[in-house]
Amino acid sequence: MGEQKTEKEKRVWATAEFETSADREDICCWLMIQCGALGCQVEPLGERDVKIIASFEREKLSENELLNLRACFEEYYLGECLQTLKIVALEEADWLTKWKEGFHPFDIGKKLQVCPSWYKEKKEELKPDRVQLFIDPGMAFGTGLHATTRYCLGAIEGIDDPGDVVDVGSGSGILAIAVALLHPEAQVTAVEIDPIAVENSCYNFKLNGVEKHIEMLTGELDLVESRQFDTILSNLTCEDNMALLPDYAKILKPGGRIVCAGILLEKHDRLLPVIDSIGFAIVDNDQSNGWSGITLMRKTGACSGS
Repeated sequence: MGEQKTEKEKRVWATAEFETSADREDICCWLMIQCGALGCQVEPLGERDVKIIASFEREKLSENELLNLRACFEEYYLGECLQTLKIVALEEADWLTKWKEGFHPFDIGKKLQVCPSWYKEKKEELKPDRVQLFIDPGMAFGTGLHATTRYCLGAIEGIDDPGDVVDVGSGSGILAIAVALLHPEAQVTAVEIDPIAVENSCYNFKLNGVEKHIEMLTGELDLVESRQFDTILSNLTCEDNMALLPDYAKILKPGGRIVCAGILLEKHDRLLPVIDSIGFAIVDNDQSNGWSGITLMRKTGACSGS
């Protein structure tokens, strides 16, 4: 009999590496995700600059993908990034090593510490006065580093009683996990259309021991259109939030709140007419690193959606 192949075939990841100023880190990482990257590693370069390594789950980028990448940089006035842009292929072991080198525990608000999954075995290095939220960044859509995710996590911490919660477009599941850890009495539902993200979310739920506290639904918002929620989490794009706000009005309980993020600061004003037209008001707003995060509630006397 011939010798059987026992070694698993090595996967190769294409990475787009480039340099930019630290104040453009968030917009660049967001842009890479829009171009199909599964995640971004950020490395400091001196005091003012960073190196961004965006990972794609394929061996190489096609010519059309490269053209789209360049066009996106130009569209968002980031053309100078093209001067340092390199496309590099990394074997999986090297790729995971780079992720581990670039992702360390960090604090959010007054209670949370977001940690990569491998710190489950290094608990002595974590802060005893913080609630640890573990995320596996290997296939993550959101690790908490992004300014918009940070806003949502801070908003979750600040809610005394979130009640029935729905996390729309849950990605890595980080927001749903935060609710379950900080508010174990809450009823949490996560909705996500991407099957890879759903798989990643479910893994992260188990990693944090909250899988029994979160209902995971694969599909779009119509899966919960007959239900009512006290808190809606919507860390999506400005366009997605604009499109979904009328639907959110229909499933939001009286006195409930909508936490919206993922809004480019330059597009913030586009949301205002939609917010006003459905009878909502902004009760909290944070604008930092080129992004806007807002919390909405119904105006006094405004009717719920029909």
